Amino acid sequence: EQDELTVAHEFVHGLQQLHFEIRAIGDSIEDDTDQSRAFRALVEGDATLGQLVYMLEHFDEQQQAAAQQANNSADISAFQAAPYVIQRLIAFPYSEGPPFVISLFLQTNDFELVNEAYTDLPRSTEQIIHPEKYESREAPVEVVAPDISSSLGDGWSEIDRDTFGELFLRSYLQSGIQA
Repeated sequence: EQDELTVAHEFVHGLQQLHFEIRAIGDSIEDDTDQSRAFRALVEGDATLGQLVYMLEHFDEQQQAAAQQANNSADISAFQAAPYVIQRLIAFPYSEGPPFVISLFLQTNDFELVNEAYTDLPRSTEQIIHPEKYESREAPVEVVAPDISSSLGDGWSEIDRDTFGELFLRSYLQSGIQA
């Protein structure tokens, strides 16, 4: 059962690439880590919903229970040994992606709005965590860090600049609570 569900999940990824060019989309936003994480949540949430629909349509109750038990018996000790922030960044597309996609699906009881999300991408992890912010197209707030290079002295230079969205900030703050 688990192998069959994995094939269903990966088949959805093939359809995403065929119809939406998800690799090209990912490449076009790779310089915005927060939006890239949001996009990954859309992609994985869509595939997970497709997998769930497949399971409900093609598996009887016994097969569904066997698939669930296989999921629960996976060895996740390496994952659990990682710092909390890393755990959250890895799990995000699979934990918050499906509820986001399901919220889109339930508005029309089909994949219409899910498909539209590939052309009107979520712009932030905040929009994934709070689907109503995606639906209202609430834009992320851009915070510009001041240039402090002159106060650092010689030899210092900025090597990268990127986004710092709700997922990372929330996970970082929660890691202090978890410690």
